[in-house]
Amino acid sequence: MPTKDIILDMRENCECRNIKYCPLEKFVERMSARFFEQHKCIEVFKWDKQLPDNDEGWRKAYEIWAEKEYAKAFGEVYQDGMKHKELISEVYKRISSAKS
Repeated sequence: MPTKDIILDMRENCECRNIKYCPLEKFVERMSARFFEQHKCIEVFKWDKQLPDNDEGWRKAYEIWAEKEYAKAFGEVYQDGMKHKELISEVYKRISSAKS
């Protein structure tokens, strides 16, 4: 279950960051922190790949994430307490070094 600091971290760069309550908080409280952090990494990945901000963009981001082994790299680097910025950085490093 995500802690309050993880939820605040997830709200960074989100439309709900400036309001007291995010409507998704009750939903995400039931998710694991790992799932939540990986979703945020995929969101950053989607922005980095300049994919559209619609269902098709999300679908493509998840497909690339899995097919190009970003998900595998995430699993290798993830440790409880890590936030998405550190995680995505480490994932990108793994992917980059694997290509070299």
